[in-house]
Amino acid sequence: MPWDFPFDVAFPHFMPAQRQVSSDGSYLDGREPVLPTFIEDPAESYIVRNEPVDLACKAVDAVQMYFKCNDEWVMAKLHSQSDVLDTGTGQYFKAATISVTKANVDEYVGDDDYWCQCVAWSQDGQTNSKKAYIRVAYLRKLFLREPLSTQVELDAAVELQCRPPDGMPVPEVTWTKDEEYIDVENEINFMITHEGSLIIQQARLVDTGNYTCNAQNIVSRRKSTTASVTVYVNGYWSAWSSWSECNSDCGRGVQQRTRS
Repeated sequence: MPWDFPFDVAFPHFMPAQRQVSSDGSYLDGREPVLPTFIEDPAESYIVRNEPVDLACKAVDAVQMYFKCNDEWVMAKLHSQSDVLDTGTGQYFKAATISVTKANVDEYVGDDDYWCQCVAWSQDGQTNSKKAYIRVAYLRKLFLREPLSTQVELDAAVELQCRPPDGMPVPEVTWTKDEEYIDVENEINFMITHEGSLIIQQARLVDTGNYTCNAQNIVSRRKSTTASVTVYVNGYWSAWSSWSECNSDCGRGVQQRTRS
């Protein structure tokens, strides 16, 4: 049975012992084939501030294990490998770890993001782990759109627009009023849109204040310019009062009516 295995000078000359196969494809020793099973796949990761990330994988029923990154074998000397006993189950598993640097990711040219996966072998064949994508984390400084100060009539709705800076991973948007965090999960009068804008659904006098859009991911946190919201009561004119009595019994006189 052929294996996809890294036979080059970068790797030790290792070949799992192949079992004898009959003409009908069955194994002559009668034992059912046992392929490695991954109990831990490498996890998707972000490189933050040039710090390398460690990728790890674990498999049972494996006699050898190496990493591939972007379909290229990682040199054996860059691996850390060990055989570990799980004291809970009494089962041995093989573990492998590599480090991925920002330079590795930056130097890669391809249509897809930089990725790595583990390949494990037994006497009966090989098993591939899930792919783990590695990306360089960042957060730009400038907001794509910042909130503007506004006035809103009592009980009306108002939207404070915000588009956070570009970032990887996509930054989470939160809002503060007068430097206090707005809990939109429990404050039913507030809602944050998918783009990051804040909607006050029914403006109250207590909603008057200074509002700031915040964007945060694993790299950093950014604050927008602060926008003031003023909630006002519309000063409608009242109905006219009745005319007053004339102030003169004869000749020219004056009558008045008022409204507020």
